[in-house]
Amino acid sequence: MTEPKPIPAQPVALSTRTTTTGKIIALEALRGIASLMVFVSHFWLAFAPHSHGLLAALQIPGYASLGIVGTPWFAAINATAAVTFFFVLSGYVLSIGYFRHGRDSALISAVLKRWPRLAMLTTLSTVSAALLMSAGAYLHQDASALSDSTWLRTMGSAGIDEGFSPSIWHAFLEGVWRTFVHGEIFYNSNLWTMRFEFFGSFLVFALAWLARKATSPYLRWPLWLLLGYWVAGTSTYYLCFVLGLALAYHDRVDRRRAGLAISLTLLAVALYFYGYFLPIGTYAWLPQTVDSHDARTLIYSAVAVALVWLFGRNGSLQDWLQNRLARWLGEISFPLYLLHPLVLFSFSSWLHLQLHALSPVSAVLINLLLTSALTLSLATLMARLDSRWVSLLNRVVRQGISKRVPHPHQ
Repeated sequence: MTEPKPIPAQPVALSTRTTTTGKIIALEALRGIASLMVFVSHFWLAFAPHSHGLLAALQIPGYASLGIVGTPWFAAINATAAVTFFFVLSGYVLSIGYFRHGRDSALISAVLKRWPRLAMLTTLSTVSAALLMSAGAYLHQDASALSDSTWLRTMGSAGIDEGFSPSIWHAFLEGVWRTFVHGEIFYNSNLWTMRFEFFGSFLVFALAWLARKATSPYLRWPLWLLLGYWVAGTSTYYLCFVLGLALAYHDRVDRRRAGLAISLTLLAVALYFYGYFLPIGTYAWLPQTVDSHDARTLIYSAVAVALVWLFGRNGSLQDWLQNRLARWLGEISFPLYLLHPLVLFSFSSWLHLQLHALSPVSAVLINLLLTSALTLSLATLMARLDSRWVSLLNRVVRQGISKRVPHPHQ
């Protein structure tokens, strides 16, 4: 079977569906929605943990209520599913352009930009956290005594011991490098995903290049077998990147869209399974064999593939997310994900202490409203800084590549 010829870029046709940097608006909006899910889930775990359900589902002592676990409503705060979506989406967006246009220079550019693209915001978050800690602004310990939140008390399981002393230099090293290579998360527990994102991205780049070059099945099948063996021995999270890449490989040529009825049905099924965590309640019909981290990751990965296909470049539902709100959600997705733990451990914890005289429901709702306003405002400012940083990276890398790679017509 011959490799289809790359389809030339059509900037005019895609201008209303992609950003100026070529990102698919609908998919970036979904990334923003997933970040909001993580934010709301963490807020709930911090200030109303007994009604969340996750801690009881994980059998943590002291938490008896399963909350909305076992119902499709859990999809709204299923942070694990949201992270899985991040990984699948990364596999797709990091490779779709290369599969469609086949420019090795674009792949080289993506490789060169990946680490500094991630490291700028991660470092900003860790250094900011160290400054807040040093100033005594982190009040999560006192707030956790009122909310009885293990997650808040441990800063999201950051692994900090009693003798920990914040250091700006240590925070800088964590954000720049140590979180990617060693998985260090002392200053921002949300950075646990960065190691997977870092190595998963380069896995995608390597596989994308090999998928285009290894046209012979005698080369391709051993590659996939070795990959499967490697993923099985490391983490199923890396499989998420591979599935996103596989979808991009499938979508490298334009294909007919599914009808609206089929798309809506698939969307409903996808959202239903995003609410799964335990085979109880609405999901009691599922076998007990899916009650494991790897099984859940595989289920969420399949859902993520369906969502990326439905809202992706060739998706039937893409037009639903083509507005200013969708663009904004996409812009703040990464800043929101990195920033909100800092707000929860400082401002939100302080506010929780001030509102303790109110009824629990009123205190949580007021806190959520004010925390959301502050977090989204800061994320918007951070997104503007990130946009300038990305523009600078694009310009520097483009100039560097143009000096070393001859023009195809020369």
